[in-house]
Amino acid sequence: MLTALWSIPTGHLQNPVVKYVVGGWQLNAISSLQKGTPIALAATVTGGGNRPNVVPGVSDKATTQTLNQWFNTAAFSNPPAYTYGNVSRTLPDVLGPGLVNLDLSILRTFPLRENYRLQFRAEAFNLNNTPQFANPGNSINGTTFGVVTSTLNQPRVLQFALRFDF
Repeated sequence: MLTALWSIPTGHLQNPVVKYVVGGWQLNAISSLQKGTPIALAATVTGGGNRPNVVPGVSDKATTQTLNQWFNTAAFSNPPAYTYGNVSRTLPDVLGPGLVNLDLSILRTFPLRENYRLQFRAEAFNLNNTPQFANPGNSINGTTFGVVTSTLNQPRVLQFALRFDF
């Protein structure tokens, strides 16, 4: 996570009108960059465990990772009834989708009188409008096994506000 705050400096400006127009602005940014979370696989086994088997010699990494094939589903098989699967608790070399997010706000404070101020705010959440995808389907018996089907975040949200301090 990276955050930044910048208040426009006006100390070098001599003209009071220009100083009033340019001064009081502030820019805030919050950026989040995260790797994906581990993927835990599941299987429905009659009288047995809840994990699938690993197919020997087949990599679980997809040749080309897409939303329709996040990992190689052919690397796993359903274990026989009354047995336990041998896949690890989470996939060791495949992570779920990561997160890239930028929130930005611009605000301006207007001094009105001695103890009165008016603040204008413009805020953008998920400014770059990047979707944060959920982990792919993890049940070997499901129709969405290895497929990313949903998002976790909202699309870009803009909001404007006025705040009066007294």
